[in-house]
Amino acid sequence: MAKVFVQGIAVVVAGVVALFLNRFLDLGTSSVVFGLLIGGAIGIARDGSALGRIGGFVLGLIAGIVFYGLRLAVFNDSFPGQILTLLILVALVTIVCGLTAGRMPLWSSMLGSALIVGAFEYSYENEIYYAQSLIVSNTTSALLPAALGILAGVIVGNFGRSSEDPPSTAQPAPTPEQPTVSLTKSEG
Repeated sequence: MAKVFVQGIAVVVAGVVALFLNRFLDLGTSSVVFGLLIGGAIGIARDGSALGRIGGFVLGLIAGIVFYGLRLAVFNDSFPGQILTLLILVALVTIVCGLTAGRMPLWSSMLGSALIVGAFEYSYENEIYYAQSLIVSNTTSALLPAALGILAGVIVGNFGRSSEDPPSTAQPAPTPEQPTVSLTKSEG
């Protein structure tokens, strides 16, 4: 139970740091809580290695940017275009994550794509004429808190782990076959 509280406190501290950075450096990060919670979930999760989770997250970010690039350049906002871009987005992350044999979890890639969609969809829908320039600013405004959330989650990820809980990336050691020794006398 203490592990959950420590992880929650770590994410709150990361959020306060993100808010201070935003305020004093005038970064314009409007998606602090959104990015922080997505990053915190990726950092705290124990499914796969931290590097694999972060790699999946970055893959999802790239796929999300491709998603909006296709919507802006090719498909616009038509219903068939939405279906095709959704298909391309999910297929891209699924194929790449599948080719990594699970080392990059699909869920972390989907969270990376969700960060892009959550940070940019409102601007895409309401400010379509400025959408190309806003995708960069909206995405980067959510990335700082996400990165701090990931960092906080990874740092406290092992807090409270007992010796009975092996890390999720550890494979059980194979048991070597023991040679059998016979105590009977051989004739010879």
